[in-house]
Amino acid sequence: MATLQSTTINGSIEVPDGSTGSPAIVAAGDTDTGVFFPGDNSISFVTGGQVAMNINSSGYVTKPRHPLLNAGDSRALDLTGPVLDSTNFYNLTVYNQGSRLDASTGRFTAIVPGFYQATWWNNQSASGPNTNVRIRLNGTSNTGPLAEAWNQSGSAGCINVWVTCVIYLNVNDYIDVQVARLSANSAIQHKRIHIRFLG
Repeated sequence: MATLQSTTINGSIEVPDGSTGSPAIVAAGDTDTGVFFPGDNSISFVTGGQVAMNINSSGYVTKPRHPLLNAGDSRALDLTGPVLDSTNFYNLTVYNQGSRLDASTGRFTAIVPGFYQATWWNNQSASGPNTNVRIRLNGTSNTGPLAEAWNQSGSAGCINVWVTCVIYLNVNDYIDVQVARLSANSAIQHKRIHIRFLG
């Protein structure tokens, strides 16, 4: 392995393409963290032997290890009062990148500090009861929920109830969902929670 120190170079430095397990450019003493070139005019940044960020030939950036949750429930539900967890919700998880959702507690816990977006959506039958769903920070707060969706039942058709918020989370802060009232039809498309790390 070549090492450059206190060297002025004119022109370019050419290195092998490298790979995820053996990047082309690394820091001294850290052989699985660095940069490699997959061979399709893209650049990949690796930490701990895993791709953390990729920039493709068109300049698009992907970050495959960012925390992401897309989960819901396929059953018909009629709930009053609970925090959502695996006993009453979360029987279908589409994505749980980084495994940040603990379904047994219903908590999505931050592993990295930064801004997160949390979104709740459900479809309420107009003939059903009112809907009141709260997205909460760390279970409770003197200022109430981060965001709350509320809708009164109507007389015709179906009603979409949607709420979203952006919040800064420190490591080990968590988001959960409390349902004051929820009546929803079966199938996951009728009730879902999305949480994603923004940066």
